[in-house]
This record gives sequence, C-alpha cells and structure tokens, in this order.
Amino acid sequence: MANPNNVPLKKFRKFLIRIEGCSHIRDSGGHEIYARNDLARSFPIQSHIDPVPRFIVDNARRWLGYVSTEKKKEYYRKISKL
Repeated sequence: MANPNNVPLKKFRKFLIRIEGCSHIRDSGGHEIYARNDLARSFPIQSHIDPVPRFIVDNARRWLGYVSTEKKKEYYRKISKL
C-alpha cells in the first residue's frame, strides 16, 4: 500500500476532481469544500496546509466511501499513481 502521508495539495486536488469526480464548491477560511452527486453532504479539506496531512486524506477517504480494507488500499493506490 502506498504511503498517504504528505500528499502535495496540488496532487490531492487533482485526485479529487479528476479521479473521484468531485467538484470544488467554494473556499471558506482556509478550507476548500468539495461535493459529488452521490454523496449526502459536501466535505472540506484544508487548503492552507501543504502537503496535506494523513488525517485529512483519511477524512476524505471516509467521506468518499472507501471504508473496507480493500477499498482503503484502492484509494491509496489511486493517489500514488498521480
């Protein structure tokens, strides 16, 4: 499994928009808000910290529905391929 620590912010944005199909809704006080049609709610990521810390990457993973062990590995592989 790829190490999701210290993912560059530019790479993480690219992952959310191009790979996961999320759309950037707005910026709010050092956070960027993303949404996707199949999600019940939008979710934030911190935009004032680069590289993105692991807990932010994991929060987005849970919001996007990658909760099982296999899905978790798939999520980290997708990020590492960018």
